[in-house]
Amino acid sequence: MRMNSPEGKRILADIRAAPYAHAGERQAVELVLAGVAKDPGRRILDAGCGLGGTAHDMQSGGWGTVTGFDIDEVSVAKAQDLFPHCTFVVADVGSVTGALRGPFDLITCFNSFYAMPQQQALTELAALAHPGTELLIFDYTDPNRDYAASDFARREDADFWHPPCPDDFAADAGEFGWQLAEFSDLTERYHTWYVQLCQRAADRYSDLTGKYGQPAIDFVCEFYCALRDTFADGTLGGGLFRLKR
Repeated sequence: MRMNSPEGKRILADIRAAPYAHAGERQAVELVLAGVAKDPGRRILDAGCGLGGTAHDMQSGGWGTVTGFDIDEVSVAKAQDLFPHCTFVVADVGSVTGALRGPFDLITCFNSFYAMPQQQALTELAALAHPGTELLIFDYTDPNRDYAASDFARREDADFWHPPCPDDFAADAGEFGWQLAEFSDLTERYHTWYVQLCQRAADRYSDLTGKYGQPAIDFVCEFYCALRDTFADGTLGGGLFRLKR
């Protein structure tokens, strides 16, 4: 099993008691959008939308009208079923301009950018933006440029992870049409959120194993305990990149 599989996402949503795949859940959505004025007429694109919980929060919270896209057809179908007031599209970020029509006024990535082909993602998202569009990337980071050599990076279920280094990201994004306006280090918050998530899983262990089987839940618990520990030992960080087109 892998955590980015439909089964993994379903179990994680159950542990979180809401359809989120990112750290911090609704608290993170409010944190990321704290500096964004509410405007129901704003067009928002949520890249890597997963099961749609974040898109729902943004639209129901009054920040704008949300379109979410994800490469996972099962997740997109579930998101559209759960939140029919939002729009969800199956698309690969590397060719998303063929599936969606811009421009969007705000683009968000909640714990999805680390798993994307990042140069292609920045290029494609820039093509869906207009001058002044803001791109908010809430994600894992590689604070010391040594993530690739870590034990966690060698896990088979993390072989697609490419967390960006904050010190390098301004130059990297600038090559593809974006200017870094601000970076906020949220590593301590990420650690706290994953401590809480692991505790929730432990508290519900019997219930979860009854629903999904012990091998699946043991895998999920081990994965997130290992992820939690990467924030404690400095392997991973977490942060918010605010970029403008």
